[in-house]
Amino acid sequence: MALITNNMKKATLLFLLVGATALAQSVTIKMGYKPNTTYRQTQDQKVTTEISYGEGMEPMKQDGATKTTSVTKTGKLTNNIIPFTTELELDAESAAAAQIPKGTKLYGKTDVNGVPKFDSIHAPGMNPQIKDMLVKMMQSNLSQSIIPQKTVKVGESFVVDTPFELPMGPVTMNMQNKTTYKLIKIEGKKAHFDLSSVYTLTTKVEGQDMKGSGTAMGSMIYDTDAGYPTQMNTITDMTMAFKAQGMDMNLKTKVDLKQTTEVTPAK
Repeated sequence: MALITNNMKKATLLFLLVGATALAQSVTIKMGYKPNTTYRQTQDQKVTTEISYGEGMEPMKQDGATKTTSVTKTGKLTNNIIPFTTELELDAESAAAAQIPKGTKLYGKTDVNGVPKFDSIHAPGMNPQIKDMLVKMMQSNLSQSIIPQKTVKVGESFVVDTPFELPMGPVTMNMQNKTTYKLIKIEGKKAHFDLSSVYTLTTKVEGQDMKGSGTAMGSMIYDTDAGYPTQMNTITDMTMAFKAQGMDMNLKTKVDLKQTTEVTPAK
């Protein structure tokens, strides 16, 4: 009888250990802004653009780099709504700094389960068209960064399909981003993912159809306490083809992005 009891205890202990191990090797993603929290995000981008004008012509190539810091502060949760502000700090040497003055601030709201949405911008002296383009660009970035709530185990993958609009000067590109997230490992409160994305786009330039496609590869670290990615690195390659002034044009863009986010709850 004692032997049977001991065996039952061992079996129960083994069952609990297996269950605990399985639980430790999974993570529940519940991404979004939390109330009364500051998110300081830094983006370093290196961009290479190459434009080809028909056959036999030497392509034009241009390299650029930008560093942007955004500080998002959320307010008190009221009726399931969290207000927030996002202030931009651009590298003074970047070309964008001339168009986006210091102290530019966007205002928005989010509910506890939704994608944050901007509703206004404060940027004295900024061109109204640039204001509109900036708000749309910031919104498209947010739309792509929020992952629906789900639980995933190490080795498992899931796909997020996100339509969005990307303004580029007078042209608005209709884009689709299909990203596959694969959970590689869990270290403490950090979940490490590999990312792979496929992009498609359609728009019109001077009345002509413009189509494009692209891919991205990278990685993401999701902080389970913060409920937010604290690190993301991606390399994106895009190709677009269109006609302009009767000429066939091809545009290739490579973007190397390194992004970090520091999340600080209010004391």
